[in-house]
Amino acid sequence: MKSIKAYSWIAVVLFVFDWAWGVAQVRGLVPLWSFLCFNFPFGLPYVWLEAHWARTHYLVGGRTVSEWWSLGSFFFMILAQAALYSWLWRFYRRRHQTNS
Repeated sequence: MKSIKAYSWIAVVLFVFDWAWGVAQVRGLVPLWSFLCFNFPFGLPYVWLEAHWARTHYLVGGRTVSEWWSLGSFFFMILAQAALYSWLWRFYRRRHQTNS
């Protein structure tokens, strides 16, 4: 149960951070590639899709795709990143408890 709680907290923090970072990116305050600094490698699909924004829609391979793709890739990025960070947290805690 503790791992689910840790995962949830990490996912919420990542969501808030990435949402704020996305707003800053849309406003031109930070470059798009900066998402990869904090979300590598799971941010790659999101950044790739956002790079195909054509002012009013996403244009991938010459076809217009739904904005749901962007939303889906954003949530995939958060959930996968939270899984990795919660696994690393659990690994750190186990190592720390056995060394104490």
